[in-house]
Amino acid sequence: MNTDLFYTLLRDNNPVLAGSALRGIGKLKDLSRVEEIQALVEEYQGDESYEDFVANAILVMGDLKYKEAEPWLMDVLDDVDSPSSHRQYAAISLGHIGSPDGFALLKQMYSSSENSQLRSYVLKGISFYDSEEVAPILLDALRDSFWKIRVAAAEGLAERQYRQAIDILEYKVKKDPQRQVRYGALDALAKMEDREAEDFIVEQFSGERNPFDIRQKALQLMMEGRFSGSIEALKEVLGPKWDKKKDKELSPFCKILSTTQWDSLEPFYAQMIANKDFIIRIYGIRGIKINHLTGLKAAVQAMDNKKEAVNVRKEAKAALEEL
Repeated sequence: MNTDLFYTLLRDNNPVLAGSALRGIGKLKDLSRVEEIQALVEEYQGDESYEDFVANAILVMGDLKYKEAEPWLMDVLDDVDSPSSHRQYAAISLGHIGSPDGFALLKQMYSSSENSQLRSYVLKGISFYDSEEVAPILLDALRDSFWKIRVAAAEGLAERQYRQAIDILEYKVKKDPQRQVRYGALDALAKMEDREAEDFIVEQFSGERNPFDIRQKALQLMMEGRFSGSIEALKEVLGPKWDKKKDKELSPFCKILSTTQWDSLEPFYAQMIANKDFIIRIYGIRGIKINHLTGLKAAVQAMDNKKEAVNVRKEAKAALEEL
């Protein structure tokens, strides 16, 4: 795709449109006229109406791995008077560029800055480096007092596939006081491509004594990753719930299944459309629809009748159009 139009739009008087053009250049990894971006940044710096444009430009420099921008990015990161977003994005872009000088500054900023928010971005930049120094920094960061740093550390360890961190990530899921960190640790475990980590996530869903939000998050990750043992765990957990008059967990679990593309869930959708709760029946229809389960078409057709709730009939009609 020709990016000349994007570069032309950079000088549009509408900062939002110019910012969109910047992001397009970054996605296409086009370095052909990147000097023009840096020239515009110098022109617009200090103009509050273009503060977001400069922030986008900083990120694009990293996306493009434009090494010539590194001295400027280092100055931005080190300048306490620069807007917060500019310093934060400079840390990310230095990580993407990946030079030794950038690494040295990031380590210095991480250890010396009193700005916890900035340190979380700096840690993210550090995590992009392929260095033996990085993993110990990330492991130590899992114990930081600021929760965003702990989340960034979990993300970084997952990106590096650092399986030695599985035990501590499992501990974080169980014991960290901050919900976002518990979720971040679960996300990290799901990305590890490790059977032990996957089994742990399945266990978090199966354990009735585990916090319900963790069970929901675990189920979501199980469905996204199609982890081994997921179907068996669903049978075990949902089996006793189908015949209960009221079960607060069943509907939220079914909602997650309704958005999952996995034809192995067909027996569960069959149970859902037979349920007395019309909301659960709707979730079942949606699951059948997105998985194109023609084997359940007749059951869906039977739901398109006047005895059904109006919303159920609407969902059934919509599904039948695609089955």
